[in-house]
Amino acid sequence: MLYGAQYLHKPIPGLSSQLPATQVNTYRVGAPEVYAERVYGLGTMPTSWERVQPTVDAWDLRATYDRAWEKFSDSIMDWTVSASDVATFTSQFDLTISTVPAWAICEKPNEHYFGSINILVQKDIDPAEFEMPADNWVIYNGTHEHTWYRACNIFGYTSIEARSDPQLVTNKKWEPGFKVVRTNCDCHPTVVKAGRMGKWTRGVLTHHAFEQTVEAIADQFGSLQDIT
Repeated sequence: MLYGAQYLHKPIPGLSSQLPATQVNTYRVGAPEVYAERVYGLGTMPTSWERVQPTVDAWDLRATYDRAWEKFSDSIMDWTVSASDVATFTSQFDLTISTVPAWAICEKPNEHYFGSINILVQKDIDPAEFEMPADNWVIYNGTHEHTWYRACNIFGYTSIEARSDPQLVTNKKWEPGFKVVRTNCDCHPTVVKAGRMGKWTRGVLTHHAFEQTVEAIADQFGSLQDIT
């Protein structure tokens, strides 16, 4: 499920228009260390607070996924592969790129660490409650007010996120989720792990996964122009 704070920061060739669909405005209220505390429970944890730009071009991620499905769905095969099968399965190919959650193909789940933070998400909120001037905005809450740490209204999809709390869990308006933190898993070193789930690393965006895939293909087979 894609909640509100989801958009492409760069276009995907062949699936997205080169021109941005809109611009997203981000507002930071309070202090970065308070925001980090609210999200991760640790005020010294690095977050996107320092990196985020006040206004950025944005492309519709949902529309891009829909176009990808229309274009490639006929080539998709469902195949059940266990962690122990991955090495045998991937040995049949010159290059394997995986975006499945890293823990799903980990061969040493009792030894490797897959850090994450439990969160709660509430969608379909009323944007008027936040008194924002227009659509396509994100608010980072670095104050001790309210229960949430981020709220947004992007491409007409709204949501607020909060760190998991026993008092909120019982409220049916909130749905459980999680934020990826990090892993020490080094299984399957020949597999290119891409995307936030595949790398199990926070801060990885959709266009990063695309760029990593293009780079891996070019390293293995030459430039895309040579391949095509």
